[in-house]
Amino acid sequence: MTTSFYIHGVPNGQQIWGDEQDRRYIESFYTQFFKEEERLILELRPAKNRCYYTYLRAKEKNIFDANNREGSYFGMTISFVGVFCTDTGSLFDLFQQVFKKKIVDTVLSQQGGNNFRFKTNSLDSINDELNQIKRVFLNELIEQFDEKFDFETIETNTLDTNSYSQFCEFNIKDVDSPLFFDTLKRCRKIVVSPEFPNKDKNIEKLNKEIDSLTRQKKQLNDEKEGLESELSTLRNKNEGLNRDIQSLEMKKSDDERKINDLQNKNEELKRNNNNISKKVEHLINDIQKPLKDVERIIGDLLHEIKRVNGKSPITDENTDNNKHSGRMKKFMILGSIIYTILVFGFGFFSSKYIGSNKTGQQKEILKLKKKLGIKMKI
Repeated sequence: MTTSFYIHGVPNGQQIWGDEQDRRYIESFYTQFFKEEERLILELRPAKNRCYYTYLRAKEKNIFDANNREGSYFGMTISFVGVFCTDTGSLFDLFQQVFKKKIVDTVLSQQGGNNFRFKTNSLDSINDELNQIKRVFLNELIEQFDEKFDFETIETNTLDTNSYSQFCEFNIKDVDSPLFFDTLKRCRKIVVSPEFPNKDKNIEKLNKEIDSLTRQKKQLNDEKEGLESELSTLRNKNEGLNRDIQSLEMKKSDDERKINDLQNKNEELKRNNNNISKKVEHLINDIQKPLKDVERIIGDLLHEIKRVNGKSPITDENTDNNKHSGRMKKFMILGSIIYTILVFGFGFFSSKYIGSNKTGQQKEILKLKKKLGIKMKI
């Protein structure tokens, strides 16, 4: 099994102690920031046929460089060629033990609590100590891990070929689950820390989210049922309104038809009225001469009556009086007959052509009747 071991950090600017071949990869940790006190980063790189495990200590501002400036970090990295470790929990424990027993007081000095400061400005200046730490780490690795059972070959055909920029997070208690290795093969980048929520807490969190979603679902279903009921009511109202509209449209159509019929009848009545008016005018013109003749006869009768009544009965002129009286009776009877014929004939034609419609011609005829009536009374 081929491995490479590195110690790196920022004692006075970033420095890397170890082999040269993975320096470009390790340099990337200089710009990484995280809130956890410690973390283990796993990364599979199929192109290089390597798997990297990097143990980091740097919680916000608790690692100081040799000049006591905050913002530093400390890291140990081991890379395996062609294989990856299947016992991540034990590997994490090994990093922790080496850090506590060998790094502290050799590379870092504890400042109180979990604060640490680099003891040297240069990692090369403690080369012998670092080589000793490397031997301890690799010896423990050989003693604690079985190459046949604790490592698995990197098979590129089983890895996802997509590139992922985000790291998948796992609690250290969940690193031996099938999900952990499936995630490693899928996204190829995993961050492990005791500070991440573990599986049980995640399940509890998910259960709470499920409960919340279940309540929301019930509330949404209740709202949905209410809205469906309201929608059904609105649909029924809409159908009723549509029926009312159809009924009104039918009534409107019927009213329009009646209006058209009435307008046609009105036009017909106008035409009939015009025809009647013309006939009445002809009738009036036709009776003008007979009326004038009647007026003349009546005038003669009235004149004769006045003349006869104007004589005084002085002598025995009974014979003459009787003769005059007889002629007067004949004139009166003849005049009454002519008047009656004309009046009844005129009334007959008027009622036939005009009826009850009081037009201007009717008023003329009524005036004429009144005029004739007045002369007869005289």
